[in-house]
Amino acid sequence: MSVSENTKNLIVPGDLLTCAKENQTIDILGQGIYLSFENHLYNSNKIYPTNVGIENYTTKNNKNIANIDYNSKRYIPQQGDYVIATVTNNYATHFVCTLNNFSSTVNLPYANFPQATKKNRPKYENGDLVYCRVKVVDSDLPAELECMDSETGNKEGFGLLEAEKGKHTAILNCSLAYCRELLFNDKGFPLLSDMVKKNLSFEVAIGINGSIWISTGSLLETLCVYKILSKCEKAERNLHAQIIEDTIKEYIKE
Repeated sequence: MSVSENTKNLIVPGDLLTCAKENQTIDILGQGIYLSFENHLYNSNKIYPTNVGIENYTTKNNKNIANIDYNSKRYIPQQGDYVIATVTNNYATHFVCTLNNFSSTVNLPYANFPQATKKNRPKYENGDLVYCRVKVVDSDLPAELECMDSETGNKEGFGLLEAEKGKHTAILNCSLAYCRELLFNDKGFPLLSDMVKKNLSFEVAIGINGSIWISTGSLLETLCVYKILSKCEKAERNLHAQIIEDTIKEYIKE
């Protein structure tokens, strides 16, 4: 029996998690959780949080997963995360990218692009933004990214983020928790859906590393979407509708 997925308790460093109190087995430890040395010495089940946040429990493939959902701007690559990477260098076999300012670099091999060969490889310049997914995480080596679905080999929306002709783009840096809410919780946090209902036409690419790429048909629309997303990050959810309406009136004249 696993801990209920409805368990949403506020946790601070030093507290025992609910799973530890109830002696439940956790197969995979996610972000924000530390395994106590007592587990090895006394075969106990003590795991502690390393950050202030909300404890979450999920079950996937019959494995119990625990993690702490906390608000931070420091990103640590996790396998399967969608990220926006910035190309900083390139070598014979791979691009070197960064996911955050002053963070460790990651690698994007040419082989991790759809239909890539030695002669047919992507040509990116330093400073280009690439939407990709974390493929491999190793404690001793840089994380590895991919720009395709490993199972199908298709592009699946990954690749270079660039403005089409007549489009205007911007990049917004925000907290990791805000990006996760926008990307995975549309029912409980329908900010993007509410913006579409107000006839705002835009494209976004959301990276779990705290970056949101915005593209619209005009400069004013880009500024409008940028301001809405920026203001709503620090506002209560019941104020989002008013922020959307006021910002549209400010930047877009009907």
